[in-house]
This record gives sequence, structure tokens and C-alpha cells, in this order.
Amino acid sequence: MRVLRVYDTPAALGAGRFVPSEAVVVRITISAGAASSIPPVVVDDTIHAVAVNGNWRWILPTWRLEEYRSGHCPDVPAG
Repeated sequence: MRVLRVYDTPAALGAGRFVPSEAVVVRITISAGAASSIPPVVVDDTIHAVAVNGNWRWILPTWRLEEYRSGHCPDVPAG
């Protein structure tokens, strides 16, 4: 994992609520290993951290939290 960029931006908490956050753009590279012919998978994503009582906490995007609350993992196909 590599951090590409960090910037201040509001993070949505749902129901129209926003809080100050640090957006962290990361690049995640998953490799099968040097001896493998399978190309690595590279994913860029933006995650948010908010200050809570002087400590940083990662938060889930509202859409992902709602998926988990409904009992569905958004990364697993329905069926």
C-alpha cells in the first residue's frame, strides 16, 4: 500500500451530516509473487479518517455501511 495524496475534505456520515476529515488516496498493489505470471492487481481508492477525542479513526463510506447493515457484503456477488 502506498499513500498517493492527503487532503482536507468533509466526510459524509449519512442523513445529510458531514464532519471534517482527512482524505487519504492510497494505491494498493496485490501480487501473486515474483515467480508468478499472473499480473498484479492495482487498486486506487480514497479513504477518510476523522479525529475522535484526539485520535484518528477510519470511517466507511455511507453506501458501504448501509450494505453491511443490510447483511450484504458489497464485494461479494449476490446470489
